[in-house]
Amino acid sequence: MSSIQQVIDSADDKVFASFCRTIKVNSIREYEERQLKVLQEGSDVRMRFNTQIKRLTHQLSPSSFSMFNLLKSTKNHLRRRTAPDDQG
Repeated sequence: MSSIQQVIDSADDKVFASFCRTIKVNSIREYEERQLKVLQEGSDVRMRFNTQIKRLTHQLSPSSFSMFNLLKSTKNHLRRRTAPDDQG
């Protein structure tokens, strides 16, 4: 570690000493690492969730479209069967 980085870390440790004691971490760098890990895990979970939603949506779309067409054709068929006969 460079001497400049050591000076920066030492200053950070002094500035954040009280905060670090309060949250029971050794240094602000440890806290930052924990937070970064939590954010990354949250991002991974959201990405898996969005992937699953897309997969399920893709699976439902053809079925929904087929069901819509079936209902539409059944409705048209029933209309034709129940329409008054114009040839009468």
